[in-house]
Formats: sequence, structure tokens, C-alpha cells
Amino acid sequence: MNEHDPVKLIQDENAARAYFLNIFWPEGVTSCLRCGHKKIYSLRRMRYRCRQCAYEFHGFSGLQLNSLRIPLRKWAAVLHCFEQEYTAVRTAEEAKLCYPTTLKAFAIIRRAIFVDVLLRKFGRGAEEKNIAFGAVLPAGAVLGVNLEKGIARIEEARNYWPGMTERLPMQSIRYGGICIASSSHTYDLLLYETNKTYLLPQDTASSTWENGSDELSLFVQFLKTRLLKKRRLGIGAFPLTVSEIIFRYNNIGTPLFKNLAELLAAQVEDDL
Repeated sequence: MNEHDPVKLIQDENAARAYFLNIFWPEGVTSCLRCGHKKIYSLRRMRYRCRQCAYEFHGFSGLQLNSLRIPLRKWAAVLHCFEQEYTAVRTAEEAKLCYPTTLKAFAIIRRAIFVDVLLRKFGRGAEEKNIAFGAVLPAGAVLGVNLEKGIARIEEARNYWPGMTERLPMQSIRYGGICIASSSHTYDLLLYETNKTYLLPQDTASSTWENGSDELSLFVQFLKTRLLKKRRLGIGAFPLTVSEIIFRYNNIGTPLFKNLAELLAAQVEDDL
């Protein structure tokens, strides 16, 4: 059976534990989480102690995945539902979790995607690869999107701000609390939060993108389809929502379960 089969992981806690441990520690638990010392001792109940600093931990210590204190098979169920783009309500029913816990799990997943897509891979450079889990964009940030060979690359467009963007000669339209603005200069698209009902008629904006490259048209349709599913965006949801859409676009046709698990493996709590 496929080791990435979510159904098996959802049904078997031991299989889920083994799967996630292999994701987080592909070579086994080899060093202390706190000081990095290589000499560690195995204790009972799958715990370890560092010889140098005496820190005791287990295979999931310090990970955001461990912060919810739910069984790993439940995490497998949440990842599977998130991959299928289920709502939080449906995911709570499928995973048999309470709704607030499901929302927290979704937030952890989306923050992991945000760090990976916006800040680590395509954002502010290699010097910020270890950026804190809670990192966010400044209020009113504009995101610039460029498309190349089926990959959307996104970064903070620091030379733009929403008020300025609305005055430029661009075609733009509001979807789900986010404005999509076409640009012919540095970026293929500019995205930013807005509470306006519209900026230009929808058919005008759509015709501009339809006359652009096929790649741009496909991306805009992909973006619009997912934004229209959002009834509203809460405070701070803008970069998380856009990052998730970019992540899904860049992985069209690819099973996301393993990718999502690997992103969770990179997210650690602030203090051990």
C-alpha cells in the first residue's frame, strides 16, 4: 500500500505516527532539539534525553503540529480534508474534531504555506529562511505576482500601496476582499486587500486578462474561482489566503498530502 495513503493513516494511529516521524526525522532522532548535541539517550515511551543539556523530548516536541494535542491520525484527516479543499465545518465533521480545533489546525497549515511560499522561496531572500512562525506582512501590503512556465512567484511589492494602485491606469476588480490589478511593468498582477465593492466593471477587467497570455488568463481564473469561495477575509487572512492559492496553483496535478506534512515539519514553536 502507498505509504502516503491518507485513508490508512486516518485509520491507524501507529501508522500515522510512523509516517510523520519519518517526515520529521528521516534519519531517526539524531540530535537534541534544544542544543543540537548529537549524544542523546532513549527513554521509555518514545522519549529522549540530551547528554549535554539534559533536555527531555519526544519526536514531535517543539513542532506546531504538537501544539493542538490531538492524535496524529486526526492530523492526517485534517491534511487530507485540506488537500481536498473542504471547508472547516466539513473537515470538523470528517475528522471528528470540534470546530475551534479545526480552525486552529487550518491556521497552522496556512501559516506553514505562507512562510514557504511568500517568505522563504519567493520573498525576501535566503537570509530569512529561518523566519519565525508568526511572521506577517505589514498592514496594507501589496503583493506582486509574476508567472513563468506554470509557476507563480510572489513577493511583497514594496514600491506599491493600495491607494497608489487604485490611481494607476490599471484594470482591477474586487474578489472575496482582495483586489486583483493588472500591471504591465514589474509584475503581471498586483494583489491587495480592499473593502470596496468594485474598482472597475468586471467585464472590463476580465477582457484585459483574456487578451493577455494564456498562462495569465488561466492563473486569474484559478485565483478568482478560489477567492469567490471566501465569504469574507478576517484580519491577517490576506497573505495566508493568497499564499495558499499560489501553493495550490504551483502544485496542480500533484498530491499535496506529503508536501503539506513536510511544510508542517519545518514549523517549530518559538520556545523549546
